[in-house]
Amino acid sequence: MNVDSSDFGHLEAMVNAAESELQRAGVSDTVEVVFADAGYWHQKQMERVINKGIQVLIPPDAGKRRGTRPGWDGGAYAHMRRVLETELGGGVYRKRKAMIEPVFANTKLNRRIDRFQRRGRSAARSEWRLITTTHNLLKAPQTPDSRRRGLKEPSGPNHATPARTPARTTHPPAL
Repeated sequence: MNVDSSDFGHLEAMVNAAESELQRAGVSDTVEVVFADAGYWHQKQMERVINKGIQVLIPPDAGKRRGTRPGWDGGAYAHMRRVLETELGGGVYRKRKAMIEPVFANTKLNRRIDRFQRRGRSAARSEWRLITTTHNLLKAPQTPDSRRRGLKEPSGPNHATPARTPARTTHPPAL
């Protein structure tokens, strides 16, 4: 029976996959920081990622937990807690909530996409790319022409609303 969380043991593979995707997309910048939720805590994999020159920010304790996990004291656990308590470390990690979690919440709750419809890794990958592409298209600014055609403008905290300029009015000349 497997008692590991669904994320446990996948940190290194996710970092490698992200680097490969960036390289294929022509992005030459290197990954500098990786942050993930507590389920990705896997000390050996974290050490291998750090040895590649990438800073890792993963809390050893889940946000719901009061106090530390039993047996998870000292060493790397205490070090990571100290890093995440600093203004810089905690500030960078807090960005995760605003950048990543809303995408999944919007996909699962608003768009009602909570599972893949096709089987196999290649099919699921194609489906995920379609989901993320449509997510980005829905966030794109709407043009006046698209509004005239009745296309719905996205709303909510994940969508930037373009600034609207007031309609020009002409005033009669002063007498």
